Amino acid sequence: MTFIILTIKDTSGFCLWDSKESNYSVRNSPVKDDIVKAYVSACLDEGLVPGIHYAVPDMLNEQGRKGSNVKEPIGKLYIDHMKKQLSEILSIYPQVGIISLDDAQRLSKTQVDDLKQLVTRLNPKCVLWSCHDGRSVQDTIIKSWVWNASAPLKMAGPIVAHYQQTQANGKAFILNVGPDRTGHIPQNQLAVLLEVNKRIAALSSTQTYPAPGPGNAPNANGNTVERLKNLKSLYGQGLINKEDYDRKMKELLDTL
Repeated sequence: MTFIILTIKDTSGFCLWDSKESNYSVRNSPVKDDIVKAYVSACLDEGLVPGIHYAVPDMLNEQGRKGSNVKEPIGKLYIDHMKKQLSEILSIYPQVGIISLDDAQRLSKTQVDDLKQLVTRLNPKCVLWSCHDGRSVQDTIIKSWVWNASAPLKMAGPIVAHYQQTQANGKAFILNVGPDRTGHIPQNQLAVLLEVNKRIAALSSTQTYPAPGPGNAPNANGNTVERLKNLKSLYGQGLINKEDYDRKMKELLDTL
């Protein structure tokens, strides 16, 4: 992996950060920790680009409208709300390198362009993905978007095949995993992830792919040399400080 994407607002409208634009956030929950800050820090420690998933449909701020069932265009009031929240995120967490807009079909091209200009102005090193540009493709490790104890798992083979097709098209591959109610990734999902990693590593020595298109995350083969390159890239983009860079660089060099 070269990047991770954390869902910080889904279609319910709940914000995983302390949003001043909504009362429906961690600020009014029993958990007062800055989860997103801890997540960003953990990504940078591992030489990974931290990204966020921000759902466009919002049952709270769109008066109960539910997800993809809504068809009408997005009005000025709600797009202004989105801009304020994205501005908050990039101000509080300047190391975020990817913003993935989910279910963005109702956004006009002009609205998407406005959001991209906003993101570029606040953080030129951050990219905004939406369904309009087709820069990424998603799959799930379970046959569901949300964890439940009985959800069947997908096999590693079809996931790797989807990954190969995505990479051949120069796009970023996002594989969704479902944390359980304790916040952990269940062991059966981890087992599939490890098998996927093993098969991709085996492919990397025999197959090459075109470089991902502009703004896409780089291809990863999981070895130390690639992680060194990713770490240098993060440091060069200003997404990791000198102290963390030196520490992580030493750890990686010690493994060679």
